[in-house]
Amino acid sequence: MVNIKWRKNNAISSYKKQSIALILCMLLVLIPIIFSACQQKENESKSLLSGEQLTTIESLYDRNQSETLERLQLEESDISQGTHPGLWNLAESVSIEGKEFSESLLFDASTETFYGVRFTNRFEDAEEISGYVKDILKKANDVYGEPSTYPELQNRLASETFSSDLLESMNSGALNDWREEWTVGEKTRCTLSVMVVETNVATISLEYIVAK
Repeated sequence: MVNIKWRKNNAISSYKKQSIALILCMLLVLIPIIFSACQQKENESKSLLSGEQLTTIESLYDRNQSETLERLQLEESDISQGTHPGLWNLAESVSIEGKEFSESLLFDASTETFYGVRFTNRFEDAEEISGYVKDILKKANDVYGEPSTYPELQNRLASETFSSDLLESMNSGALNDWREEWTVGEKTRCTLSVMVVETNVATISLEYIVAK
């Protein structure tokens, strides 16, 4: 009788151990999946502007600085005057498709009203710029459709010679720029541009401004 009871207890103990082991195995499988999903969601939120983000930007057009900051839940201490009139830089950078960009709010210098937002980054490698621009162009075309860039514009990012022209310009220090534009939302123009500012240095800018 005692032996039977011991066997029963031992069987229960073994079952509990197996159950715990199974639960641990399931957690080890689920945790990476959950983390990956959260990471993907975070990355998606730091992509090209669309949906609610774009609607928010458009709702701010023609508002003064105090109204704009209030609606964006920002304080005056969160921004600083840029190098050009009407350009106000935010302290925190923004990740766009895996690269960190500085963010600036754009206000008309004469009316002091909001007309857009600009994201900017500096690069020193022509090959890196070419690869990144290629990825952004594909993403933008998927999200916004075909570019609305003036067809006769010579220096286009979609040009087959962009990579070689950029490399030549960066090596020589010749000040050149290339761009593509999209009509997005209800009243916004999105512009992706690359500008060589000095030898081996170029900037990439992504700008959303009111279309006129």
